[in-house]
Order: sequence, then structure tokens, then C-alpha cells
Amino acid sequence: AMRYRKSFGFYTEERLLESIIFYASLFGMFSGVFIARYRPQLVLATPVVCYCLAYYLHLTFRPNSPVQHPEQLYRERRLLLLVALSFVACAVLLFVDVPGFDTFFSPWGS
Repeated sequence: AMRYRKSFGFYTEERLLESIIFYASLFGMFSGVFIARYRPQLVLATPVVCYCLAYYLHLTFRPNSPVQHPEQLYRERRLLLLVALSFVACAVLLFVDVPGFDTFFSPWGS
């Protein structure tokens, strides 16, 4: 792989795993900021989104992982179902007001 692209010589399994954790943490932090600032109801979708991310990570550890060939991911029915469920949950929660969420997440005394 290093002959194909010089930067591939930099990557090891440990560095790739570290970058996965870093980017997942960054995604979580920025998602939390967005949710807190704009739409607290999206907190209800986080378990589905997190399970979707965890299942994708699970797929990476399979022998001949479909993640190595992203053009084949459409064959992973469970992943597609989780992505669709995450999308629907987020889309619905963006437009539906859940009673009590705004007051529950507002700072005390305001």
C-alpha cells in the first residue's frame, strides 16, 4: 500500500483505531453542542444513532469486512435499517415538539 500512496506508510492498526475514537468523540461533542443549542428533543434519537455507529464499528472487525469496500455496504441490511431508523428519528424530532423538553433542559432559575 505504501508504494501506491506514501502516506499509507504512516498508518498502523493502532493509529487508525486512535483516529476512529478521536473522530467519534469529536462527532459526539459537536452533536451535543448542536442538540443543546438548537433542538433538545434530538436527545431522544441519540441511542439509535450511537447504536448505528457501534454496529458500523462492529462491521470493521469482521474478516473481509464490508467496510473495506464501501460500495458494497448496501448489502448490509441491518446497517441500512439502523441508518434509516436514525434518519427518521432525527427528522421527526427536528419538527415535532415534545412537551416538557424545553423546560427540562433549560438552566435553573431562568
